[in-house]
Amino acid sequence: MKGIGTFIDVGAIILGGSLGTLVSKTLPKRITQSVINGLGLISLMIGVRMTMQTHNELIAMVGLLVGFVIGSFVKLSEKIEILKRVVHNRLGVKNTNEAFQGFIMMSLVSCVGPVIIVGTIRDSLFGDIHLLLFKTIGDLFFSFSLAATFGIGVLISAPLVLLIQGGLTLLAGKLYFLLSETVVSELTAVGGLLVIAIGLDLIEVKKLRVIDMLPALVVTPVIVVILKGIGIV
Repeated sequence: MKGIGTFIDVGAIILGGSLGTLVSKTLPKRITQSVINGLGLISLMIGVRMTMQTHNELIAMVGLLVGFVIGSFVKLSEKIEILKRVVHNRLGVKNTNEAFQGFIMMSLVSCVGPVIIVGTIRDSLFGDIHLLLFKTIGDLFFSFSLAATFGIGVLISAPLVLLIQGGLTLLAGKLYFLLSETVVSELTAVGGLLVIAIGLDLIEVKKLRVIDMLPALVVTPVIVVILKGIGIV
């Protein structure tokens, strides 16, 4: 069945996020802070590993900067702040800042990288879900850890993961360009920079506007495709 790997992965995020959210209600504040700091250090490790995927630092740099400028120009972070207030007022979700941190972190780790791109396309074209099953194991444990700290925000990421992975699966036949080593490596590197930014925030070193950086995840593949089209990369 086409897309079964994605449904298994999303199910794992929901399971891990649900169990973590239940646990989060019983954790003392000191333990929660320790877990946040630990996740921050792990985020730095994951982010650095992701950035090492780059084959051309200039592409990653330009992609991040252009995306950051676009996000700042359209005031993306401010729009998210408005959304946070709406969620808080209408749905009664407490600690919306923590909830959105969990959402962004889970979304970045799950939706950026070579495994999701290659895995979903192989699932669609060949029925091979081995890569996605490998990803599922990681997502299960990571969603539990994040939800135990940030609560329900991790669960909110599940529909986004379903949308992105499901979209890649449905459009696999038209997305062979995503299998380009350059596209995968530079997109992964930029995603790693965003994960590092979140890690710095979690260990209270520097708070960066990660939301404003999100357009870089769209800009970077576009830059690679354009450069490949004119024969530069």
